[in-house]
Amino acid sequence: MEHNFLEELAEGFKFFAQLSSDLSNAKNYLDENDSQFARRMYLRTLFAFIEGNSFRLRQMALAAHNHRKNCFSNEEMIMLEEKEIGIKENGKLNIKIKYIKPLAHIRFSQNCYIKAIGGEQPNYNDNGWAQLNNVVTIRNRITHPRSKADLEITDEELTKINDAKEWYSNNVQFLL
Repeated sequence: MEHNFLEELAEGFKFFAQLSSDLSNAKNYLDENDSQFARRMYLRTLFAFIEGNSFRLRQMALAAHNHRKNCFSNEEMIMLEEKEIGIKENGKLNIKIKYIKPLAHIRFSQNCYIKAIGGEQPNYNDNGWAQLNNVVTIRNRITHPRSKADLEITDEELTKINDAKEWYSNNVQFLL
């Protein structure tokens, strides 16, 4: 059991490093070739970084739970495993993958990691978290565009994206 826990932690750190490198490369590309394509690529890479790391934080928390036992309630375990449980008409359990909104998932991931492994709670009252809230809307718009205008990322939005990136990066690095 100890081996699996340490392996999961090591994998989490490697994963974070790879996604950090991708994000750094996307930012460097944007700085050298500022275009709408580069801005969209940077934003998409940022969300791969955020969502990938949030997933890995949950996996590391689960590994800690399995190692130490009883870190989480049954309800928390169901959410960590991204499941939703219901009952079918035939009386059997119906287990589905549960969609969780990105911001709630980010907070839940960080909270579970802190509960299982330790660390300090991020500051959700500062500008970076507020900007991350705004950036989710921008990401949704460029990911599901309805018009050419939906694909445009303004200078003001790029500033919000950078602020959100800094907030998330600093808080995840602080956890790890």
